[in-house]
Amino acid sequence: MTPELEVGDLIISRAVDYDSASAAELKIGDVITYTAAYGEMKGYSITHRIVEGVHFDEEYGIYAVTTKGDKPGAAEDLPVPVENIDSVMVAKSDLLSFVYKIFSGTTASLLLLILPLGGILIFLVIRLIITLKTSSKEETDSSERQKKIEEISRKAVEEYLKNASDDDDLSGDEKEK
Repeated sequence: MTPELEVGDLIISRAVDYDSASAAELKIGDVITYTAAYGEMKGYSITHRIVEGVHFDEEYGIYAVTTKGDKPGAAEDLPVPVENIDSVMVAKSDLLSFVYKIFSGTTASLLLLILPLGGILIFLVIRLIITLKTSSKEETDSSERQKKIEEISRKAVEEYLKNASDDDDLSGDEKEK
């Protein structure tokens, strides 16, 4: 169906009933999706354009349409029985086609795997760096705190000893009296 439709394009279609009214609505130029009834593509869904409207095919003894792909040089398909027509294209969705093509390739699959794992790895590295900086800062704070405690303890002991010696001096003066 190139150039109008490429492999992987998403189309919006309307389902077709197999009654005579629906078959009569089919016209030349409609893009239909059908299940192939004959040939090497039998059983596969095919999307092609109608080049000959509904008619009775005497060779196969069925009401059918004739279809053909849009690709230059494409041959006409075998007659498509009306009951094998699944839907008629209403529109092509360029946005959904673009998204589908991005996510259906192997590169996209790898990106869908690699990006989250890379994000998790980056998060863990940042968290490790923050933890290391915080622990070294805590160690620095802890050693400074320990020095202050030792200094206060030393001053307290010195003051106690000084007060104790002053008390001893007072006690000695009182004994002399």
